[in-house]
Amino acid sequence: MGTVFNAFWYGPPLNVFHWACMRSFLRRGHEYRLHVYDPVAAPEGVTLVDASELLPREQIFYFENPFTRKVDIGPFSDLFRYKLLLTLGGWYVDVDTFCMSRDIPDGIRAWAQENEKVINGAQMCLPKGDPLARKLYEECLAVSRNRALREDWGPNLLTRVIPSLGLPMSEFGSTSTFYPVDWISAFTLMLPSYSDEIRTKVGSALFLAAYQSFFQYCQIDLARTPPAGSCLRELYETLAPDQMTSTTYSTDEIISLVRTFLKNNRDWAIQLLVGSLGTRILDDLACNELALTLEETRDPEVEWRTKQKNESFVGFTPAILEAVPLFVRVGQPGGEVETLRLEPMDLQSGPRPLVSCVMVSRGNLQIAQHSVECYLRQDYPNRELIVVSASPDPEFEEFLRALEPARVRLIKVPGEFSLGELRNFSVAHSTGEIVCTWDDDDLFDPHRLSLGVHALIAANAGATFLIQLLMWYPSRKLLGISERRVWEGSMLAWRHVMPIYPALFRSEDSFVTNRIRARYPIVVLDEPYLYCRTITGRNTWDDSHFQKHFRSSQHLYADRSYDQAIRVLAERTPILEYAATLEAIHR
Repeated sequence: MGTVFNAFWYGPPLNVFHWACMRSFLRRGHEYRLHVYDPVAAPEGVTLVDASELLPREQIFYFENPFTRKVDIGPFSDLFRYKLLLTLGGWYVDVDTFCMSRDIPDGIRAWAQENEKVINGAQMCLPKGDPLARKLYEECLAVSRNRALREDWGPNLLTRVIPSLGLPMSEFGSTSTFYPVDWISAFTLMLPSYSDEIRTKVGSALFLAAYQSFFQYCQIDLARTPPAGSCLRELYETLAPDQMTSTTYSTDEIISLVRTFLKNNRDWAIQLLVGSLGTRILDDLACNELALTLEETRDPEVEWRTKQKNESFVGFTPAILEAVPLFVRVGQPGGEVETLRLEPMDLQSGPRPLVSCVMVSRGNLQIAQHSVECYLRQDYPNRELIVVSASPDPEFEEFLRALEPARVRLIKVPGEFSLGELRNFSVAHSTGEIVCTWDDDDLFDPHRLSLGVHALIAANAGATFLIQLLMWYPSRKLLGISERRVWEGSMLAWRHVMPIYPALFRSEDSFVTNRIRARYPIVVLDEPYLYCRTITGRNTWDDSHFQKHFRSSQHLYADRSYDQAIRVLAERTPILEYAATLEAIHR
């Protein structure tokens, strides 16, 4: 007998998809134990185990999934996974996983990244009583039942906990051996044109995660027969022909359902999909128009700019060098986009809302002082700066204490907290009607608050974001204008529209941005000079993350143009002082 694999099921009768997944383990000589609360029809050879031996039925809870608009057992299955790994040890696999290998060892530690950012738990192995299993189980119990994302009990928790223990993102497994097809690309299992490519990907894989949740989001019924020639059709015919139905999807039906899903979630799904499969997938789905995001919509600004005879310095137009019209794009939750031309703002026209600039800081004076200086240079008068730090340097504390007359406050929160939790502390201690993220290692133009508030109020939006910003890599003498996307870290929003940040160490702002965009109009500013993102070598993200952004930048300054751009920025920000500080640190 091969390796023992455990799985969990609670719900409707198993269909052909689940039978095919289970038989893929049996056909390769493994033992498959399905933990259930009620008897269920399963393939011959599958051992049914009473799930209540691990967790009593009374502990079952459901998640109200906003995508499917149905209750979801998924988060409870995550809890069950961690309990099983702790109590029994060995392998746990999701019921939507295909086994691709006979040779899979037991009694090891095994998990893997689905992609460069996320650890998935669809296939995990831990020894009985492993401290990691205990930590995951305890953390899962602590997750509030009111969380906004299904993934908060699964991938988000794994991605938060495992690195925090000093463990690698992948152990034994890898993306290619555990997750050769990622979640956003799961539908390609139903496209005949991708069959050869998928066969190549799974040729050396141990597992193929088939992500039934993605198909649910697309309203694709996995009990129906996939299109002829597709990879999933071949798996059905090979592993579970006796369970197949006569109702068959056509390729066009699958593409139509996927297009609808992408259209309804274009604010994040398109970018994720293109990042996985490249722009060719938009041609294959005949949905290039869906890639026309907020920043690409044709509007009067294009015509206005093309009429200008003397083009200003690239990346620093329009407002930094001359008085010109300010154009903004307003996106509605339904996807509609309109362009507004705003008249020059008058800061003396009357009282303006209090803006709380919220900074989460490591407490290093050398780095953070330059961001604080940018706050002091703002031309928007009604503002405050809230600095949250777990362990600020004494010099930093003294520096901030001297700035209390300028409405600068330090909030010390000793302890181990995720970046998302620290951001929640900063917002909780602020008093403004408007909240603006203010990272401690970046630089900001004096107009950042005034232009942002002006656009926010004039457009009657819930939040403002930059569609481009500057990326500065001082140690390599590189300055670039970023790719065009909604930059989460540039958010300036009404306090009442902001959800709670998830307890993540990274990507916590993506959740907040997506929630706001789904519910409120947002306005985007095409003024990259307002925000200069700085690569210091001590950022939350590593060097490869920023190199990827530089490769996709819209414009790059190097050599003489770099010096020219730095001189322009030096007139408005402490960039020369910051460069000297970083050089001294790295010397």
